[in-house]
Amino acid sequence: MSGRRRVSFQGEHGAYSESAALAVFPGAETVPCESFTEAARAAEGGTSDCAVIPVENSLAGSVGESHAILRDTGLRIVAEAYHRIAHCLIGRCAPKEARTVYSHPQALAQCRRRIEAMGLRRVPTYDTAGSVAMIAGMDEAGAVCIASAEAARLHGVPVIEEGIADNPKNHTRFVVLSREDPEPSGAGKTSVVAHLRHESGALSALLGALAARGINLTRIESRPREGAAWEYDFFIDMECGADAARAALGGMPGARARILGSYAAAPVP
Repeated sequence: MSGRRRVSFQGEHGAYSESAALAVFPGAETVPCESFTEAARAAEGGTSDCAVIPVENSLAGSVGESHAILRDTGLRIVAEAYHRIAHCLIGRCAPKEARTVYSHPQALAQCRRRIEAMGLRRVPTYDTAGSVAMIAGMDEAGAVCIASAEAARLHGVPVIEEGIADNPKNHTRFVVLSREDPEPSGAGKTSVVAHLRHESGALSALLGALAARGINLTRIESRPREGAAWEYDFFIDMECGADAARAALGGMPGARARILGSYAAAPVP
């Protein structure tokens, strides 16, 4: 993917999603949005050419809202990228004076041990970079936030401490959603969402159909099905092209599956 594009992302300038978008599309014009849903809608409506949203983190797990978007949107996954998350404690007070920490729930979860060690009260916000802008404009004593060093620089708030995540090997996997569907030849990865009948052996049959064709799975996750209590959608990433995925899933009358996209697999950090 090349050329200048308009790429929507969740958060304010300096957010990790923006950094991921610029890593995939260097020099792109980024379009800040308040939520992942709004970022996807911007791409659906043509305000942006594509959207970059996170789907899973190596420490905190999956991003629930993103999976609902993948299930419901008409956009297609056309690329993926892994982006290193380097959390910093940001504020204008000394570490021992910190009392309250603001950040996105995912960032708070990824820095749980440091937060607990400091005895901080947690206040979730809609965005990491947004939390920097928030404390930049408040007088609250002991207010700090968690975000990137770039977000701190953009908003003129000092970094108190770097590298505060529970594990330094902290990466988030992002996907690129687009109205276009330029399925690459020899695509190494395909993502699908499948709804199975609530009966014995349904999941086993699905996995068996994939195994019989030698298809390796890189991820499978169940998420509650909206409007149907105790029913689940299965999100599956597999190492194959779209044609192989269709062949494996097409002969299963008990499964309703939809291909979310076929794309080149990004190197796993």
